[in-house]
Amino acid sequence: MPNMGEGVHVAKILSTMLGSSSNGAAQIIVRFENESHEHATWYGYFTAGALPYTLQKLRTCGWDAAANDNDVASLHGSDMLVGNKVELVLAPEEYAGKVRVKIQFINSLGMTEDEARKIGKSLKSAIACETNEGAPDLESIPF
Repeated sequence: MPNMGEGVHVAKILSTMLGSSSNGAAQIIVRFENESHEHATWYGYFTAGALPYTLQKLRTCGWDAAANDNDVASLHGSDMLVGNKVELVLAPEEYAGKVRVKIQFINSLGMTEDEARKIGKSLKSAIACETNEGAPDLESIPF
């Protein structure tokens, strides 16, 4: 299968595995596939500096740390996240003199209709106040 090229892709998760990098750092490996059956792989690291970013990206992929007792081992070879869809942003990156396309961002696809309705409902009165305050009083115009 070909690799995803530079750009924004909607992709589903194919697999998750734990492993270690060449320098021994613990990592999670997440494989993605877009609608054109192109693949991309993201490596998240569990070092002190990278941990907050890795956990945030795993949450974006659908992992619930609390529901899994904060145990990333629950992701190793599991189908827990398989099929979940996200938006991937891929861009070229140079490392050790070589340029390759790499996953820069993993974003959620957006809100569900229910979430959008809740936000709309909660903002409805604020928007009504805002739009009414800005409207001119036509009765006060002298002509």
